[in-house]
Amino acid sequence: MLPWHKRLEGILKRALARVAGAVLRRAPAARVEAGLHPPPRVPPVPIDARVGEALLLSPLVASLRNRAHPPRVDALVHARTARVLAGLPGLDRLLTLDRRLLALGPLAPGIRTARRAGPWDVVVDCGNWEVPSVTSALVSRLVAGRAVLI
Repeated sequence: MLPWHKRLEGILKRALARVAGAVLRRAPAARVEAGLHPPPRVPPVPIDARVGEALLLSPLVASLRNRAHPPRVDALVHARTARVLAGLPGLDRLLTLDRRLLALGPLAPGIRTARRAGPWDVVVDCGNWEVPSVTSALVSRLVAGRAVLI
């Protein structure tokens, strides 16, 4: 059983994720059905600084590359894990996220740089599914712009 402060942290993270999801929600668009077969540009976004989390990106990249019409795969990663993922087969471009001033939202330097590298059709949030990360969800949403977020 987790200590009380860890349970409280999990409850607060999930509540903040729900609030952020409601505030940043995009309306479903017909463009999803209109022309995403296949998506030409897909950036997975694993912004975790842990190397193990970044290495879990390789099966996703491999499965995207094994499609009949493989998309262009650009990954947006934490600066500490960029060295590990450099040269990953199937990865077209590796972008590092400047995490300074993320509280500025879309005006943060790292978010603006990442959005300039787009536009993408589909953005994949590769955050830890077991312990949801509000930062990962917000960064993915802000980077996606008008793209579909998975």
